Amino acid sequence: TGSGHMHWVYAYVDKTCKQSASASESPVNLTGRLDDDGGQFIVTETFGASTIPSSVSCPGASDSAERTGTLDPLKFSVSTFGGAFTQSLAGGTANILVIPVDK
Repeated sequence: TGSGHMHWVYAYVDKTCKQSASASESPVNLTGRLDDDGGQFIVTETFGASTIPSSVSCPGASDSAERTGTLDPLKFSVSTFGGAFTQSLAGGTANILVIPVDK
């Protein structure tokens, strides 16, 4: 088990409007266990809510707001030797790096 922070990064592809959103962070809790044969580490990351200030300005209209959002839990498994990989998450990607450490 453990905890930390997840940093949100935003990207927009609509070129007709000027859009912005502040990068923010939200708390994350990690739980994990070894599978039955001890070869895979199975992890669940549970994300706390984050407030996301954003604005959009289009020809003829503009708006700004603060929204609160969170993500569904991220579940993955990795070899007990560690590894790096990318996993889809909420229309984006999560880059995951697992480094085993000795006790």
